[in-house]
Amino acid sequence: MVFRVDQQNVLLKKGLSAFKAPAALASMVILAASLSACGSGGGKGGADVQPNSSSAAVASSLASQAASSVSSQTISSVSSQTASSVSSQATSSALSSSSNSSASDTASSVVSSSSVAPVPIPDITPEAFSFTAQTGVVKGAVITSNTVTITGMNDAAPVSIENGLYQIDDGDFVSTDGVINNGQTLTVQLTAGDFEQQTVASITVGDTTETFSATTQAQDITPEAFSFTAQTGVAKGAMITSNTVTITGMNDAAPVSVENGLFSIDG
Repeated sequence: MVFRVDQQNVLLKKGLSAFKAPAALASMVILAASLSACGSGGGKGGADVQPNSSSAAVASSLASQAASSVSSQTISSVSSQTASSVSSQATSSALSSSSNSSASDTASSVVSSSSVAPVPIPDITPEAFSFTAQTGVVKGAVITSNTVTITGMNDAAPVSIENGLYQIDDGDFVSTDGVINNGQTLTVQLTAGDFEQQTVASITVGDTTETFSATTQAQDITPEAFSFTAQTGVAKGAMITSNTVTITGMNDAAPVSVENGLFSIDG
């Protein structure tokens, strides 16, 4: 094979401008090496070829440029792929974050829109109320208490009574269990006991119990002063009747007795 130095240079330069892809540049490196090994002279019949220093320098330069181009393109390709991957991951992360934020906002919105006012705890404990105790009442009398208004509750409360009757608003007096609402009135009734005896009625509203009591007066069988008018000039052996007097001032029946005569009560 016979090549001239200037022909080698032309081939090398044309090859460098003609091939840009990494594979083509690699081929150029091989060509450059081959050319470098060849000389400028030679004869027929396999004459020796003498190396040319100029072609060797060009080949070396071409090989260096090819290697640099391959490395540059490879790095550029890797950088491009890496940037694409990073961008893709960033986009995916942003979409995921946006999706999570949207889901969170939606859940918060649903919770907020479906929120309802809390149901109050039933309160059947009324504000303090009381019935005024009564004293000096008549034995066996039906005693009615003062009327109170039930307040401080937010729900209907059960009501019950022992040893008496109760009335809600203007209803009937009853002894059976019932229900009372906030703002309604309550009155208690009982029957007084014997002399100087206290009778107590216990009434429960919700979880509160109050009492109404009545104490009877002491027994009094001493009547107010009374008298019979004396009669004179009556017939011998005649049945003489006195004037009638009304007995007052007692609170209980008093025993009556007579000596040497008769008595009549109311008649």
